[in-house]
Amino acid sequence: MRRYALKDGKRARVWKYSAKVAELAAQYFLTVAMVKPVSETGTLLQDLMTEWALLHSDLPSVSQTLPNMIRKLIQPAESAVHIYLFCQVLVNQVKCAYVHTYIHSTHIVRTHARAHEHTHI
Repeated sequence: MRRYALKDGKRARVWKYSAKVAELAAQYFLTVAMVKPVSETGTLLQDLMTEWALLHSDLPSVSQTLPNMIRKLIQPAESAVHIYLFCQVLVNQVKCAYVHTYIHSTHIVRTHARAHEHTHI
């Protein structure tokens, strides 16, 4: 996907929207992988996550759009393992303060929610 995202749209008309097509394809394939069990996707899940992160780390407006994209990708996640893997890839690939803050705050909220659930059982 990155290969097509980096094509110069000025030289050939067919590549004019290659970055948008690569972004859409990455979003689609990763979303499909997020709703399947990790045992079914194997290493493909982490590879797709890495490609998605690398593709989006190159976008100029990433700091404005990244929070919403991350939320949309982890909402349909099949399990906590999916979210953990995605966070791990994001921390390694996207050097953005927002990612670290988002992951930390999500962890705190979930830990608090679990503790709250156990006190009411």
